[in-house]
Amino acid sequence: MTTFACFASSFDFFNNPAVLTTATMITDFRARVTGQAPPWTEPVANTFQSPVDGVGRFYTVTLAATSATRLQWLVADQNAITIVDREIDISGVGTSVNYYTGQFHAYIEALEATPEISQSGILDETPLAQNAILDYTFANAYRNSGGGIDGQGGQVNIQFMLDNGAPAVQNRFRAYWQTTAAIISLKDQSGALQFFPADMFATIAGVNNWIGRAYQVYLCDSSVPFGTQKTIQIGNAGETGVFQVIGLATVGAAREMVRVA
Repeated sequence: MTTFACFASSFDFFNNPAVLTTATMITDFRARVTGQAPPWTEPVANTFQSPVDGVGRFYTVTLAATSATRLQWLVADQNAITIVDREIDISGVGTSVNYYTGQFHAYIEALEATPEISQSGILDETPLAQNAILDYTFANAYRNSGGGIDGQGGQVNIQFMLDNGAPAVQNRFRAYWQTTAAIISLKDQSGALQFFPADMFATIAGVNNWIGRAYQVYLCDSSVPFGTQKTIQIGNAGETGVFQVIGLATVGAAREMVRVA
């Protein structure tokens, strides 16, 4: 009897209800990731390295206050290859900001009228060995590196990874919600909600390969409102976790949830 591997990693959730500057966001992020167990490190100022796992996997997140209201989100893999260099904004008048972090993931959600979310993580490669495929780092953020809204960072399932050795963006989640004829909601025949892991693929040597799934993430039906928390099974012996719907735009019938408890 065990917790599923993608939910057996560490996790942490923190909300700051009134953030005025991106410098505060960096301070908050630092406190949360370096204060958890296992802790992230900060080998270079404002560059945070995830804990190295048992097979040597890690990634880095670099934060910079481009301005008082704009935060740079630069994510690199274990080989120091940049996966994304993108940004999110806050209004500067007191934004509620959620931080979802753990040994294998880090998300920041700025709850503006349109939420601005930065994402990153390592994939759980079960049933393969966790280092079977070294293309395991994903990331994204709402705005591009110039602060523009380009449509590549604000919806469920869009992630940057290495495709054929170069960073690229694709719709990477397994499409549970569609057939050739219709969109199928994440509910069963009785109307009960269904929850599915966020399986992802990358293109390796010209072939699309399912690699694994994001840690501490579930996909849920679009009828579940943003910000809602749900208690969901995370193991085969009744183990549960609490997951919160984040403000990425719905794709098909799916929204994304990240663990908070």
